[in-house]
Formats: sequence, structure tokens, C-alpha cells
Amino acid sequence: FPLYLIGIILLYPGIYWQSQIFLISGATLVILASLIFVIGFTHGAFRIPGKSVTQLVIKTAVFSFLITVIIGSLLATNLIPQIRLKLLTARVIWATAGWAGFLICGISLQVVPMFFVTRPYPVWIMRFIPSAIWLCCLSGIYNIFFNIRMDIIVLMITVLFSVFAVTTLILLRYRKKKLKDSTLYFWNFAMICLTLLPILWGYYLFADNGKNPALLFLAGLIFIFGFIIPIMMAMLFKIISFLSW
Repeated sequence: FPLYLIGIILLYPGIYWQSQIFLISGATLVILASLIFVIGFTHGAFRIPGKSVTQLVIKTAVFSFLITVIIGSLLATNLIPQIRLKLLTARVIWATAGWAGFLICGISLQVVPMFFVTRPYPVWIMRFIPSAIWLCCLSGIYNIFFNIRMDIIVLMITVLFSVFAVTTLILLRYRKKKLKDSTLYFWNFAMICLTLLPILWGYYLFADNGKNPALLFLAGLIFIFGFIIPIMMAMLFKIISFLSW
């Protein structure tokens, strides 16, 4: 944590004054702190007996976090300005779909059936959705070296996440635990927002022809404040109470 904190603090003056010394120093400390975190997590994760889809998805999320940090450091230091836009696109995909998306999906596979007493997620959902999203994230790296339609890839990612969201809504609808609490409303709201993303992105691509960038900003707001934040709040309400009991 101290390395990460110092690295972030150094990045601020580096970005403000465009100082390569601050930028490279801060980026190096952030990458080093992230590597320590990933190595520690990996060491602990591989010591857990048994293998499950949840463990695999969460490990993938942590690996995506490391890629996000590395790409972000390349952007902050501006070492490769020729491919800056492609790096930015790749970082957005790995941060949203890879890091945040995989982490939430992996935890959901375990938390939703356990806390809301629902049926388990279908096997094809647990195997197909993470694998397909992973391939889409890899295309962000592929796009750095070759030109591909990343807007179509993003549409595919939103469709895959919406399939996961609809499945979650169905499981919550037919849960065995009928008692309603605030966390249930957070989950439902987050999953409904997630299903709106492919509709909004499809409209941006095909009806709007990419003319209105405000739709991109709206999609980002829906993903962060409509999906990620409600899930985080639901997790905190449920898990903190569970651990403190």
C-alpha cells in the first residue's frame, strides 16, 4: 500500500507539470505495488484446495488488473505516443470488462446463490461467458498491433454481460429466500442497468452512426454508477454484516 500511495502521489505532479521524472517514478512504484499484490494473491489463491469457476474468474480479474496498471503506466509516461489512442482503448476494456467485470461476475457466481438462496448459475453461463469476454479483452491487445473494429468488440462485450445480467435477474426472481432487503434492490437495479448497455451502444453504432459522443459518456455513467457502484454497496451491506455478526 505505501508503494502504491507514493506512486499515485508522484503521478499527480508528473501529469500536471508533464515531468518525465515524476511520471516514470510514479508509474514504476504503482507497477511494483501491483506486482506485489498480484504475486501475493496468486500465492494464496493457488494454495486453496479445489478448483472452481469462481476462483478461475477472480484470478483472471486480478491478472486483468495488472494489465490495466501496466497499460495505464505506459499512457501516463507517454513512452509510445504513436499508439496512445489504441492503448487508451485497450486500458478501458481491460479495466471495465476485465478487472471490474470479471471480479463482479466471479463473486456473483458464489454470492448470489449463497446469500439469496437461488439455484446455481447454469454451467454454460459459468463456462462460456467468462471465456468469451476474455477473448474480447485480448482483442484490445491485438488491436495495438493490428487494426480491428473495437466498437463491434465492445458491443459483443456488452451483449455478453447482458446475458449474464438477465440470468442473474431470473435467478433472483425465482429465489427461495422470499424476504426482501435493500441488497436485493441494488442487485436488481445493477443488472437492469447492465442490460441497457448493449441497447445504448447498438443505437450509438447503427442509428446514431457514432456522431454523438455524449452517448459514450452516458454508457460510462451507466456502467460505473448503475452497475459497479450498486454492486459494491450491496456487497458491503451484506458482507460487512455477515462478518460482523
